[in-house]
Parts: sequence; structure tokens; C-alpha cells
Amino acid sequence: MDLLKPVCDKTILEQAGHDTWRYRIPGLVVTAAGTVLAYYEIRRDADDWNACGIGLRRSTDGGLSWAPRFDLAAPGSTLTINNPVMVAARSGLVHFLWETGYNRMFHQVSRDDGLTWSDPVEQTTVLNGLRSRYAWTAFGLGPGHGIETRDGRLLVPVWLCDGGGRAHRPSVVATLYSEDGGLSWSCGAIVPRMTDQGDVLVNPNESALVELRDGRILINMRHETPRRHRALAVSDQGIGGWSAPWLDDRLPDPVCCAGMAGWPGVSGDPDVVAFSNCATSGPQRTDLTIRTSLDGGRTWPAARLLEIVAGYSDLASHGPWLYCFYEQGRADPTGICPQALVMARINRAWLDNKQERGE
Repeated sequence: MDLLKPVCDKTILEQAGHDTWRYRIPGLVVTAAGTVLAYYEIRRDADDWNACGIGLRRSTDGGLSWAPRFDLAAPGSTLTINNPVMVAARSGLVHFLWETGYNRMFHQVSRDDGLTWSDPVEQTTVLNGLRSRYAWTAFGLGPGHGIETRDGRLLVPVWLCDGGGRAHRPSVVATLYSEDGGLSWSCGAIVPRMTDQGDVLVNPNESALVELRDGRILINMRHETPRRHRALAVSDQGIGGWSAPWLDDRLPDPVCCAGMAGWPGVSGDPDVVAFSNCATSGPQRTDLTIRTSLDGGRTWPAARLLEIVAGYSDLASHGPWLYCFYEQGRADPTGICPQALVMARINRAWLDNKQERGE
């Protein structure tokens, strides 16, 4: 394929209405062997607490074709099963973390690119260690994906809430990490809520991580502060020492989960970061936009609209390709459940093609 030509292929992986389920919360990784794994919640309806399963689709040809859905957690459970997060390690292992009831966490491993998985091992005691610092009553992994740093640390974002009952707020953000390839996990420090301008970040929660050229970890957070721009912070290792967050006025956000990933295939530079979100500061989740930064998230010079009516998204890259797995359209009057979960495969030429955009 001529990579100088703009490419934006879209494939529907799940669609509302073809069965009794609803599909939300896309997550995405590419394994060391190049297999694309797309995973998501299976729900009875729009209610977060009615998520009852996790589905997985695999592609071994770079997203051109997809195997039938495999249920990692069978839909129909009486438990709330949600917030799936995977980490694709350079060793070929794929780590899978998920939760039940917003208060129990489990870990599984695949050694064959997502074909089979180890039995779930509960890891909730890891999060119980945070209670001395923050008396959480509920937590949520990711969602989206975690990362493996160049020195082998596994990192997963997590948000915690101390509101009691089924509340998701007030909340804070932290990380979970493993220094031994997923055999054991620990809790990182809570990201500060006081911004560099002296404002308090209101209810930070769903977040994404990326490693920069110098090894620092950049976190990009959703929050409910009246200034509707994404919040970012950096840490030397992603487990503590977080900077004061800053609100990036170039990244408007309607309080919606976003995707972020390194895209070194663009230039070979690990500081190339791709970001996807509904780029509007209004109440509606619209204008899903892909952006890239060439300087580790300080500026975002390239941007292009991918979908007008959208929602949550996640990103992964492999070679010259950037994959965006996202919620498309609206399936019900609540506006929460999407009409479809769509996989887009794009190249840099598409992102930069001003003629196609009519500019």
C-alpha cells in the first residue's frame, strides 16, 4: 500500500440492535507480534452498573479482518463486570485487568496473542493499600489501556471515589504498577488536584498514559472542573512525584474518556504522541478528533476530525498505522449508548491531508 496516500478505513466491530446487548467502553492494544486486540463492555442498557460482560475481537492482519467475538467474561452475569484494561508487553504477554462491582479487581494473562487466558487472580488487596491515603468506596480501572515502560514497568491508570454507595464522585486519580512482569502489583501516588494556576481539579477520573523520550510519564485526565479542557501532569516514573496538573486550552473536552498513545512509526521519535477525544467544551459528545504532538504533549500542531457524533475512544499504534477504537452515534434517548463500536485505521498522510478537508 502506498502510505503517501491518505488512508482512513473504518470497520464496525459491534452494532446496537443486532442482539439484546449494548456495547460501550472501547479499549485497544497491539501485541508484540502485531495482533490488534479490541475489547469492550457488554451491557444490558446504558447504566454503568448493568455492564455484565467483556467482549474481545482479534485481528492478525493489521485491522483488515476480524475474528468473531470472544467473551472474556460471559454476558449475563448478575455481577457488574466492567472497565477492562490491557497491557501488551514486549515479551509477548498480554495482561488483562478488570473489575466487578467497582470494588474488586482481577488479573489474567495471555501468552498467545489473546487466544487463551489464564484463570483470574484477584488483586483487590493492592488497592486496599491506598485506603490509608484515600478511603475509597469504589474504583475504576483506566479505562482504555495501560503501558509498559522502556525499563519494563507495567502502568495502569485508576480512579478512586469516596462518595459511598454507587457514587462515582468525588474522585482522585492514581496508578497501579508492576515491576516484575505482572506477578505482583502496587499502588502509586495520587495525582495532585491543585493545578499549576492554583485551581482545584474537580473529580479527575478516567485517564490515559504515555511514556515520553526522556522516560517521564505523561497522564491525560478527564475531570469536571468548569474549565472544560483536558488536565495533564508528568512524573519521572509514573508511580509518584507527579507535577501539578495543567489544563491545556488546546484540548477542549465535554467530560468524556479519551485515548492517548505513542506513535513512533510517524518519525521513529518516541515523543510523537497521538490523542483522540470529543473536542468540544459543550455538553454534547461530538467532534471526535485525532491530534498529534511532536514534543511530548506541549503542543498539538496536527488535528483532523474523525467522527461527528461519537463518545469514548482509545488509541494504539503499530508501524505507520494508528488505530482508533471508538463509540459512534447514539442508540437510545439517553445519548449514552452508542449505535456502534468502530475501528478506524489511519496513516499520517490522512491526518495531514488538507485537500481532503477542504482547507
